[in-house]
Amino acid sequence: MQPARLDISDEPLIRAIHRRAAILGFLLFAAALAWMCFVPFDLTRHPYNPPHSRRVGYLLLTGLSLIDVFANIGIYLPFGGLCLLALRSLRANRFLAIIGATLTAAAFSLSVEHAQYFIASRVASWIDVFCNVTGAAVGATITAAFEPILRLIFRRFTASAQRNWWAVIAKGAVCALILIHLRPYDIVIDKGSAAAGLLRADFNPAAAWNALPETAAKLVKEGRIEARERSRMELEYLLDRVTDIASYAGLTILLWLGFRPRRFFGYVRAVGGSAFVVLCTAFTITLLRQFLASHGLDTAHFVAACAGWIIGAVLSLMLLRNVSEEASSANPSFNFRLPRSIGTLGACVAIAAILGYELVPFDFNTTGIAKTGMFEKVNLMPFMVHFHSRPNDALYDISGECLIYSAVGLCIAGSLYRRTRLRWRTQFVVTVVGTAAISAALQIAHLFMLTRRTDVTTVLLATISAATMSLGLKWLTDYRRFVSTRYADDLLTRQLIEGETYDKNALKSLEKRRSDASPSPTPQSAEPD
Repeated sequence: MQPARLDISDEPLIRAIHRRAAILGFLLFAAALAWMCFVPFDLTRHPYNPPHSRRVGYLLLTGLSLIDVFANIGIYLPFGGLCLLALRSLRANRFLAIIGATLTAAAFSLSVEHAQYFIASRVASWIDVFCNVTGAAVGATITAAFEPILRLIFRRFTASAQRNWWAVIAKGAVCALILIHLRPYDIVIDKGSAAAGLLRADFNPAAAWNALPETAAKLVKEGRIEARERSRMELEYLLDRVTDIASYAGLTILLWLGFRPRRFFGYVRAVGGSAFVVLCTAFTITLLRQFLASHGLDTAHFVAACAGWIIGAVLSLMLLRNVSEEASSANPSFNFRLPRSIGTLGACVAIAAILGYELVPFDFNTTGIAKTGMFEKVNLMPFMVHFHSRPNDALYDISGECLIYSAVGLCIAGSLYRRTRLRWRTQFVVTVVGTAAISAALQIAHLFMLTRRTDVTTVLLATISAATMSLGLKWLTDYRRFVSTRYADDLLTRQLIEGETYDKNALKSLEKRRSDASPSPTPQSAEPD
């Protein structure tokens, strides 16, 4: 009799999320893709009609652009792969899953392209539909072909998590850091000019800071900001660098937890390994930003990473709890425990950064605003501020708000989890309501600031981000406990756990069931000499 496999969590919601992770991932990606296709939401009944063009239905038959072709194919590659994994999780046949993913992409692309007919800044084209379907079909085929490899990677990931949980978390943190710092992923089309710009670029860490007045003047001329927002840009730039230092210090601590140094050479490996990972990550981000239209080259990020690594290494030496040689020999798989002092320090830094991002430049002066004009800065319709804005600006702004309040939700959820007697669902409600209340209070404070607007979109994003982080923290902690649990199909073990008595008949019955389950020919014994 095989032992029943325990669920990943005692919470039904977490179990449902874990079992349907592929479906949820596909739905989230599809929703994000649809949102990107409709930004900047400039709805109109007079779509753009190029000269000498004709439509078949709502869609144009336009000329072929290789850049658009490869962009559309590349965007829909993960769409097809995630859709196939979602269908495979529903026990669909591999071939039928490829067909289903392709048809789903066709229906999704046709719906989006026809809806773009009413977006002034978008062009609905049959070529886009063809490229989207092609990309989804290729992505689904590649995923189906490499599905055994993906399963092997998942098994190795689980095994790695069993051996060294903090190393897995550190790897995930590196990937998350790269994705966060490269948003909004607006790749420069002329890559040759961007690459050539490296030869004449200013590698001085203070170059971007010195160019802020010129950048602000350009944005004011374009009408994207007001002239009085220059001080806010400068303070936000400084906050970005402080946040970079804090994030790389946190990454360094995670790497030290993964290396688990106990002796001299272990500390040498932790110092060298963490420095290599942190500096390579920072160098990659700094270099790739040269090819992003919203960033450009800024070596101050690399300098901040170096400072963060030094601070993280010092904190690791001072605060991480080392284990004795006896404990190491008794339990070789022992992991370092993260001291509460580091968690408290991280929460304080996160809260200080959040207040800074929401309250700079601290211009609490209502003398320049009429009393009746205070409420003219209030937006009560979600995402209205992103209508008629640049897609890159909208994506950067929304993702930034989500990151800020995800940190708030993580701090609240982490302070409640296993430190109070409240049930997890109560903790979830407290986390969501608390984060929404903090965001609402900060938005009310924006009423009394000259360079800020009060937007209900921020409260909505804060609520969603807090709920996501509370669920993520619960899943992460339960998954860690799940992968560290060992199961043994042993009669004596079951007797010790279940309190049964030793029974020879039970042992014979168990051996008989095992032999019936996996029969094997009995070898003939050799005759004695």
